[in-house]
Amino acid sequence: ARATRPAEIPELVHDALSAARRGRPRPVGLEIAPAVFAALEEVQTIETEPTSPLEAEKMVIDQAAQLLRQAQRPIIWAGGGVQRAGAGQLVQTLAELLNAPVVTSRQGKGVLSDRHPLSLGFAESRYAPLREWLTTRDLILAVGTSTNFGKYAQAVIQIDVDPAQISAGVHVTGVVSDAGAALSSLCELIATGEFTPHREQHAVHAEVAALNAARFNPADQLQPQWDLMQAIRRALPDDAVVVQGMNQMGYYSRNYFPVYAEHSYLTSSSLATLGCAFPLALGAKVGQPHRTVVALSADGGFLYNSQELATAVQYGINTIVILFNDNAYGNVLRAQEENFDGRVIGTELHNPDFVKLAQSYGAAAWLARDAGELEATLRKAVAVGRPVVIEVPVGKLARVY
Repeated sequence: ARATRPAEIPELVHDALSAARRGRPRPVGLEIAPAVFAALEEVQTIETEPTSPLEAEKMVIDQAAQLLRQAQRPIIWAGGGVQRAGAGQLVQTLAELLNAPVVTSRQGKGVLSDRHPLSLGFAESRYAPLREWLTTRDLILAVGTSTNFGKYAQAVIQIDVDPAQISAGVHVTGVVSDAGAALSSLCELIATGEFTPHREQHAVHAEVAALNAARFNPADQLQPQWDLMQAIRRALPDDAVVVQGMNQMGYYSRNYFPVYAEHSYLTSSSLATLGCAFPLALGAKVGQPHRTVVALSADGGFLYNSQELATAVQYGINTIVILFNDNAYGNVLRAQEENFDGRVIGTELHNPDFVKLAQSYGAAAWLARDAGELEATLRKAVAVGRPVVIEVPVGKLARVY
């Protein structure tokens, strides 16, 4: 929309905010020329109206509840829409009512604590036994995720506030609704009806525990990625916000960094925005100043906006950057090597001394050469009360995907 005079601005801003909050959150454009800003005119302000969550028709919710009651081996697949609705507790309640394991998308990590006995973590893992196990479930309840479920053979109930996100397929039951509203209704219907889960709780918990034990067996993990990721988890509070950068350690964190609280794992998801981790972390810290915020960055991506260390120091935005340094745009370099007979161009980096660079801005900075040093240094960084950069030399890392 475009404002042509000052008197139009309040209504246009009101409409823009309403549009941004309604349904699936998304950007809204509003054009106001400098001449309009400079003009003088009496205006009337408009009170902001609360937005009500979109709710599905009762018949559709009843149908979904009936499918859940009939399912022998249901699972819940939770995405970013659950995070936006603040509906993690509802996911847990419904999972416990159904004895249904829970997997998540990248943006859904943390909606159910990874300590919960029904949590199986990141769904789109390359761990083959988990992928195979997913195909044995007879019903997927997908909530707030853009994953294409049309490719799955089993029955799917897909809840999304945006009808365009509902997957095509005769086996997909679409529920156009806010995630929280739909989950609340389903919890009520399942809890108050005559329903007994088809599988005993202890059997489902044992199945989940066995899958997790095999998937997270330290003996089978990539090194040093596994040791570094476990060191980070041990050093951070449970509610720390971790921002995944587009680098090998960031990709590894999707599968192997446990998350224990909602809104604790941020990612640019399928946009794959190189350099996003540090600025996302700055925004997260401004929004949640009482929480520890850590960016999983790497040398190439960090150099996109390393100058924002000045902003962090000037305004006391005390983020922590863990900078994994392989002196390259590692993913692109590997792709060049694999596709062009080992020839590379523009992907090997001549980096600054990152510790000295950060210190020159007034940030705290240290070098951590291994997992033990990283854990000790990160504990110190959490307590220091300043912006921090921790450089971790890693060399060339094995491919995660």
